[in-house]
Amino acid sequence: MPSQEGAAEGKKPQGVPKGSQLVSFGERITYTFAYGKEVGSIHFDRGRGEIFYKGHNIRNMDIEEWQMQMMEQLRKILNGDENGKEFASSYGRTLDKIVIEKKQSSKKP
Repeated sequence: MPSQEGAAEGKKPQGVPKGSQLVSFGERITYTFAYGKEVGSIHFDRGRGEIFYKGHNIRNMDIEEWQMQMMEQLRKILNGDENGKEFASSYGRTLDKIVIEKKQSSKKP
């Protein structure tokens, strides 16, 4: 995301809230944030089509509403960030797909 020069100067990508950080490496992007008294991270592996919250694959989690809000916030940040736009559509599709899968599996008897 930010160049090494920008990172060394403490600059952040535009659109990332204060106290948060967006970092990419190849096909992966990580968003680190503070929410209340908690520090969390959302990691997206575009090549594998997987999203992780604090190291746990969200497919295997019961996601709380506020956690979902943080994942939606990342969608907005990626869409509004010049460097994040590269990941925005694939992150959004992956998140939507996982949410739909989780809803369908919760309806099965």
